Amino acid sequence: VRKYVPADDIYAIAKVRDTQHLDGEVLEQLVNLAKVNIKKRIQANTINSKSDIKLNLSNEELSILDPNFSPNNFTELNIAIVNAYKLRREQFYNLKNQKTA
Repeated sequence: VRKYVPADDIYAIAKVRDTQHLDGEVLEQLVNLAKVNIKKRIQANTINSKSDIKLNLSNEELSILDPNFSPNNFTELNIAIVNAYKLRREQFYNLKNQKTA
């Protein structure tokens, strides 16, 4: 319980600093609070790790226009398609601007 519940929260619930002699309803409340804190930590870690993976993949220059491109997963394929579209769009507007200039 001490690992997942801050000392101030333990003192607020149990009215004591020492958790060794707790039992009954107070201990049950602290265990429930620890479970909630564990779930929050897990959710925060999974959200961060997913966003880190997406950021790392989007920073790479993957494109289906590259002849050596072979996707490892569906996300890489999606990123490569989007990057190819962006490149074609940029080329189109560059040509359009050159013709009008």
